Amino acid sequence: MPPKKAAKGSGSIEAEKRSKPAARPTTAGRKRKAVPEEEDGAAKSTKARKTQEKEPSSKQTKQTQISTESADKLEKPILINRAPVLELWGACVASVLHPELSWNLCLSIGSSISTITAIAKGRSIGKISQPDPDKKKDETDKGTKGEFTLEVMGFPMTIEGDAVIVKGKPRTTREANLIRKYGEKDFRRVKSTMLEALKSWQGDEKELDSQAFHMYEQFRPNVAKGQQGWGRKGELSLSKIEDVVQK
Repeated sequence: MPPKKAAKGSGSIEAEKRSKPAARPTTAGRKRKAVPEEEDGAAKSTKARKTQEKEPSSKQTKQTQISTESADKLEKPILINRAPVLELWGACVASVLHPELSWNLCLSIGSSISTITAIAKGRSIGKISQPDPDKKKDETDKGTKGEFTLEVMGFPMTIEGDAVIVKGKPRTTREANLIRKYGEKDFRRVKSTMLEALKSWQGDEKELDSQAFHMYEQFRPNVAKGQQGWGRKGELSLSKIEDVVQK
């Protein structure tokens, strides 16, 4: 019988293991290790995109809130009688038609227009007595001594300094007088709305002059007709001013 091969001892097996070079990691193994890094990078990229998407949305929300607040300010009506509304409107129109005039003079013009229309209205409904013809002629003669004349909203104005000659006497006013009638906050709101709407008439001042009083009749506060509405307050809508005045 052939001799049996001697079995390898445990010592020779260990020696063979030590003599074999260590196996290099396969390409697949390397890719598997890289996958978590790629996934992490993709997650970061997705997060960044979401953040960028949120930013415009946040800005849009803020802009929407501002627009809503502006709309709310316009929609909140102001309770006031007609005279201060015509006074401020006349001043704003005068400042657009004649930008060389001071704001104080424009206020005096607006005040004079308001006074003239109030007197005419008062006489038409029997609240103010009719004028004495001789006295009226004397007042007209005195009025011709002003420095110059101009027309605003169809009303001829005789100007003397910062005053307007009304019934033979110089008439002046100041912004503080109007602020007391409106309240400072509402005065600023109305003035700003009127002037902003009037910007659309730049270059068409002649047409504005002919249309301005009719515009006022459209947006002025609503009150009862005749003697019942004399001196009464009504609601002035800023959004209505915008709608009527803007071209």
